Amino acid sequence: MSAVAEHRSADVNHVALAVSDAGRSPTVLAGLGIVALVVVLWRRWYRPGLAAAAAFVAATIAVDVLKPLFDRARPPHHLALVRIDSPAFPSTHATTTSALAAAVLVSVVWGTWSRAAVATSVLVTLVVLIGGCMVYLGAHWPSDVLAGWILGTAIGAVIGWVARPRPRGPVVAQGRARVEHAS
Repeated sequence: MSAVAEHRSADVNHVALAVSDAGRSPTVLAGLGIVALVVVLWRRWYRPGLAAAAAFVAATIAVDVLKPLFDRARPPHHLALVRIDSPAFPSTHATTTSALAAAVLVSVVWGTWSRAAVATSVLVTLVVLIGGCMVYLGAHWPSDVLAGWILGTAIGAVIGWVARPRPRGPVVAQGRARVEHAS
């Protein structure tokens, strides 16, 4: 954290604070929620939409349970640009964003490798940007964010896998092929 604090710049400070403020803004969050709802309805991605919501809720509950158990202090105030007094480990932002991203990436049938690669690149970039800003601002130790990414990815991947549509077509049962229609 000392190295981060020593290498801060005014321009990057501005960007990191803007990302942090956007993540706490009810207007921004409501706008993102509306965009997500429109995409879910337009693409008929009901399963991914439910998976993302379930992953967010599960990640939030996991963090709410773990933070008091670990009760880890945040970086010292003299190394931080923001002051937060609640426990730090694991990072809520890192856990919830990675859970959302993993749930979407796993539950959506992308159709082509290139679509999956673009979606993965965009979502991973956003997750890393948000987690990186939390460390840069001194709101979290790097290990808080890393643990959040691991926890959130695990939660989101499991929920996304459960929500992923199963392939339709022939299913082999007891050595014979039969057609089973998925609902």
